[in-house]
Amino acid sequence: MTRSMYLCPCLLAAALTAQVSTPPTGSSAKPGSIEGTVVNAVTHAPVRGASIALAGPPNRNSLDALSDDTGKFTFAGVSPGSYRIQSVQAQGYMFQRPGPRSIAGAPIAVAEERTVTGVTIELMPLGVIAGKVVDDDGEPLRRVTIQAIGYSYTLGRRNYSTAGSTGTDDRGQFRLIDLPPGRYFVRASFATFTDLVSGDFSVPPPNTYRTFPQLGYAPTFFPNAADAAEATASVVAAGSETSGVDFRLHAVPVFHIRGKVSNPPAGGPLLVGARNCAWVDATGFPWPYTASTQTDGSFDLRAMAPGVYCVALIPNGRNSDLYASATFVLKDRDLENVDLAATPLLPVSGVVEVEGNADLPPGPSVFLRNPNGAFGRSAQVKAGKFSMDDIFPDTYLVSLNGLPPAMYLKSIRYGTEDVPGGTVSIRGDGSLLTLKIGSDAGSLSGTVQTESGDPAAGAMVTAVPDDLPPGRGDLVKSARTDQSGKFTLQGVPPGPCKVYAWEDPEYYNLAMVPEFVKEFAASAAAATVSAGGRDTVQVKLIPADEAQRVKARL
Repeated sequence: MTRSMYLCPCLLAAALTAQVSTPPTGSSAKPGSIEGTVVNAVTHAPVRGASIALAGPPNRNSLDALSDDTGKFTFAGVSPGSYRIQSVQAQGYMFQRPGPRSIAGAPIAVAEERTVTGVTIELMPLGVIAGKVVDDDGEPLRRVTIQAIGYSYTLGRRNYSTAGSTGTDDRGQFRLIDLPPGRYFVRASFATFTDLVSGDFSVPPPNTYRTFPQLGYAPTFFPNAADAAEATASVVAAGSETSGVDFRLHAVPVFHIRGKVSNPPAGGPLLVGARNCAWVDATGFPWPYTASTQTDGSFDLRAMAPGVYCVALIPNGRNSDLYASATFVLKDRDLENVDLAATPLLPVSGVVEVEGNADLPPGPSVFLRNPNGAFGRSAQVKAGKFSMDDIFPDTYLVSLNGLPPAMYLKSIRYGTEDVPGGTVSIRGDGSLLTLKIGSDAGSLSGTVQTESGDPAAGAMVTAVPDDLPPGRGDLVKSARTDQSGKFTLQGVPPGPCKVYAWEDPEYYNLAMVPEFVKEFAASAAAATVSAGGRDTVQVKLIPADEAQRVKARL
């Protein structure tokens, strides 16, 4: 299957050239209109058949228009008021709604009996990854599942997700279409097992004994890697085709892991997944092997190459309140009658303390979120204590929300272990989670200037501690500049930090990625925040196009 040819939201740039006055009020106001053009952001050629949605004032319906062969569109009969481009859909293009600070995101003011002209919408063309899959003998392999796995950053952590999926045809060829510009890990795998010797794709009947090994192919990352750590990313440029992403898959003996989920709940099937244990920390990577349980809880994971596998219930609607996990070593034969014991989720409790003589602030809450954002739980802190009853045994980012400006989460302890980073591996041994609040945060204020020395209004300013531990994105403080380019950052932990100012707020998360921010060392302002102090700093604006170029290289 391929992804939908229509993607929304997408990348918009609009220039408003008409001079308009303040629209009159009252029901008798005569309508105006809006005219513009949709173009390819790379070639600037007109885009035909783009559907544009215009959002108007509250309590008014949105308006729709369609671009013609020359890319032009018109909104006629528009009541006076302020409007914004809400969405744009076009085959083979993407649209990303701009921030309110950008020219593209500026409101379109329609005055009585006036026409706003010169609205230009630039859509980013999507790209393609193409290649071929052959076997040991160079023969094409069909029905191979090909996935493009992209990644993004949240609080400095890389998260993975499947951006596109397709299958090979009878020539072994594939095309992954409609991919946004970026870098992708491409993986080839069979969705079901194949008995290459007999050509029989069905499950053999009971009491069948083979005199030859069952053969299959282990999931492989381009160009020929067993896991993501050794894979080479394929770069997709806007509107281009990245070809030559070819695989030569090697047939290996494959085996089954068969067993039963004990204590399954009544109802439909559960979903069991298996992946190489080395991939468990690769946040968001899809499970390469899955199987649904039968009515008695039994499952059959097929066509698995030798290796060490983590087998677990995959959280979904059916088993969102249960967990089960086990590790199995698959060598040279099937594993039979394995037990996957399903148990209720884990309780987690903890305490929140304040360093020094300060009182615990009212109303903070503890939040646990696994790194890919698929599961999260929160609990209110009452009398310095909190508890949660339904946590999967997994690794979680820990944050403490609702603190006053002068406070921050200073340290984390789980059981008897100090946790220098922000991630905690929850286990079922009753360990207490202890969060200590620092009450000596300082503040940073200053101004942001453009390259020409003008004040930068609406910029996103971030202060990143020099020794930021992994997963502690909560220690990074941010604020927007006002119309005069001034800002104030509250709750900044004491110590040295670097301050960045981003024209596009999208790069806030990347400010916590060392490989990214090192490219902007010349634009960063160094500061040392004193305990409880108020310090000042002057910062240079980092243009959006420069940040985008660096991001594209990551």
